[in-house]
Amino acid sequence: MKIPLRAKAFVIHLLITAGAISQTNYGKQIDQLMIQVRAGTTLSVDRAGILAQANYKSVYPALSKYFADTTFNVRMEALAMSAQLARKTMDTSVIRQSIKDNLDNCTYKGSINTQLVGLLKKYTRSDFGQRELGLMKNKLEENGTNLGLLAKIYAFAGKESAAPALNSLLTKATLSKIDKKDIKLALIRSGDNSLADKMHEKMKEMVVDDQLIYSGLDDIIYTKNKLLYGFLLNAILKNEKKCTSANNDDNTYISCAYRLIERLAPVITNFPAKVNNTGDLVTKNPEETLSTVRAWIQKNQDSFEINSTVY
Repeated sequence: MKIPLRAKAFVIHLLITAGAISQTNYGKQIDQLMIQVRAGTTLSVDRAGILAQANYKSVYPALSKYFADTTFNVRMEALAMSAQLARKTMDTSVIRQSIKDNLDNCTYKGSINTQLVGLLKKYTRSDFGQRELGLMKNKLEENGTNLGLLAKIYAFAGKESAAPALNSLLTKATLSKIDKKDIKLALIRSGDNSLADKMHEKMKEMVVDDQLIYSGLDDIIYTKNKLLYGFLLNAILKNEKKCTSANNDDNTYISCAYRLIERLAPVITNFPAKVNNTGDLVTKNPEETLSTVRAWIQKNQDSFEINSTVY
């Protein structure tokens, strides 16, 4: 049936109006959400609904006005929502704008903020361009605290090209011990084999137990260094039971291999074990999975590949 021209125009008008109303509603919802975040009250606004349905470009103005808010929780909420929506677009220019917004605001009260830098861990290396690398380099040259946190992002994004600036940063007299440690980890991530060798020598003196799993493993995993990962793969082959069970009611010790498998599965290419969204091993028979992983390690110990495109 042929639709009259006037009717077509009316339909188009309705669609445009509906889009405008939708965008306006999102703006009002975001304003209401930020009022609740600022007040610290229970959130009644459907945040998940906004993230699931909103278009990045349609809500960006409503979010961006809060990026420099004096209330940190409001700033964090706006930047986090913007980053989540940007990553959904698969549009490089949009993604890089969200990274820039984060970097512009990641210094809070003279310190690189842990939560804001944490948002940058969600991106892949290809999401960062030269502008974003330049912004990070400039931030690292400023005087502040927690510089090591950003240095690790810089090395992840810039790889070998980040090394000169990181070596220069390491000479700062004002660095804390934690910052120095993080910058050295960043240099290993950037390809500093000398520092990797030194770290490996120290690791050989360590006992693979709960303390290493919960206190030191994050640093090792971050480096994406093959020598250091080789140490972890070798530890999976051993039978010592020095880790506590994930079951709080079970006081028996188990092999630390299971904890190591959970952490290595997402970052080693073609690893023969999988984890779910919460990082738990997906298996109906843990012992069988351990046997499969050990056989794979023995076969691929010298040829395994690490996925360095993620943080």
